[in-house]
Amino acid sequence: AEMLTRQNEGIPLDFSWSQGLMWVLGDPELDYAGRLCWHNGASIVFRSHLEILLDHQLGVVVLSNSGTAGVVVQEIAQQALKLALKEKTGIEPVEPPGPPYSSQTTWPQEELEALAGIYVTGGGYDIVKAMPGALEWTGSTGTTQRLVSLENGRFASPDSQEFQIEFSEVSERDVMIGHRTRTGLVGERYQPVPLSPVWRDRLGKYEIFNLDPLDCSRFVPEELHIVSLSIELVERDGMLIIEYTIQGPPGRLVIEPLGDTLGVIRGLGKDKGGAVQIVT
Repeated sequence: AEMLTRQNEGIPLDFSWSQGLMWVLGDPELDYAGRLCWHNGASIVFRSHLEILLDHQLGVVVLSNSGTAGVVVQEIAQQALKLALKEKTGIEPVEPPGPPYSSQTTWPQEELEALAGIYVTGGGYDIVKAMPGALEWTGSTGTTQRLVSLENGRFASPDSQEFQIEFSEVSERDVMIGHRTRTGLVGERYQPVPLSPVWRDRLGKYEIFNLDPLDCSRFVPEELHIVSLSIELVERDGMLIIEYTIQGPPGRLVIEPLGDTLGVIRGLGKDKGGAVQIVT
């Protein structure tokens, strides 16, 4: 029972995410079906999704021998459960509600300027710039979109409000929040720290020198590696960045120097809050 009990109750930065022990306990596509749990998995060239509708004794497992099938296996599992639930109980699928529509409004330019800055995300960092009467949001992939202000205090694309952005202080952190079919953290605001000459002298590529002779990464193509055999320490947008590649687009870690030999990995969530230490 404890595995299917929410463990992150009262954690403001988790927003609407409901986490049990190993199991995730919410899915906007199937919340109309009552209690549920799901878990997914991945390895070098494998993706899977397991989901159970607890109140109806229905479950599904979808497996794929593809490293790019993460979204597909989830969507197939959800659709299979929708059809099975309808067949078994007659319950029709219910489209998950998005954020309520809100009319566009105009914010004072100084308030837009106050939101501009760098926001550290799970995959790197986003940049928000203040434009005349709007915001410009550039994601870690380089995609840029214009955001207009809404009467509900959020921002959205001029063409669609299916995804709304909110800027707020939560647990004493300035964060960027995304509202779609559920609410979640997008990124945490970060003010870059000036790099010292010592750190600038270290910029460049670093390679693993003590990899186990039998590590599988030595015997598979680079695009199938499960660890990055090298990283690059670079300066981008005034920040110290570690860039690495593992089966896809480059990942980025924002490093805040805490002296000449120690830096902290900025951001909230998985793989964040650790440290980088220079040893000679």
